Amino acid sequence: MYQYSPVNDAFQPIPYNGGESLPIADLVVNDNGQILIGTRGNGLKYFDSASGKILDMNHNVDTFDFTKSKIFSACEDISRNTWLGIYQKGLMLLGVNNNRFGYLGYKSATKNLIGSSAVKALFEDKSRTIWVGTDNDGLYALPNGGKSGVHYHPTASNPSAPENVMTVFEDSEKNLWTGSYLSGLTKLDRRTGKFIHSDRLADRNGDNVQRVFDIKEDAGKRLWIATMGSGIFSMDLR
Repeated sequence: MYQYSPVNDAFQPIPYNGGESLPIADLVVNDNGQILIGTRGNGLKYFDSASGKILDMNHNVDTFDFTKSKIFSACEDISRNTWLGIYQKGLMLLGVNNNRFGYLGYKSATKNLIGSSAVKALFEDKSRTIWVGTDNDGLYALPNGGKSGVHYHPTASNPSAPENVMTVFEDSEKNLWTGSYLSGLTKLDRRTGKFIHSDRLADRNGDNVQRVFDIKEDAGKRLWIATMGSGIFSMDLR
């Protein structure tokens, strides 16, 4: 993990237990100002701004070993609950109350709402729907706090629905975008439930960019789209 230093105009490494090789998969700033760190095989960490160190996030859950889990995605909802997408384990909920712990996934007899594929992306939109992007099983929408679910995946009637979802984002115009490892940038038509593939991303050779890993919006209503191998793009929503 690196932190930008405006004094040196450079990124400085932040050590973890004296080393610099912590494999980071996701970074999320929660309501308390903590930077939560999802890792590839080392569980959940957080950055302590007071000490300038990366520390372990400890949870008293006897049925799950956080120390070796691969946490590919994390988000905090409006109620300050933390949602974790864990590789080959499903979706886990860490409530504001430390004694509250929930699980959604294929091992649940009552809440198998997201299939059995690896969870790669998590996002809560303005209507408080949790969106779960998976590896090879499309996109799931969990409205009403995860009491029900809607599954979006490629079909004959919805061929542009993403299958390998790396990121989900809702812009200020309430458009829902997904970035995929294989099908690039898509936008959901909320009225029809159909996905529209964007052909605006082209590399220097004019080829359509297929691998989109992250999407954010700035204060000027511009989307910033991070790709694998083709750089970063901006799109003016206006």
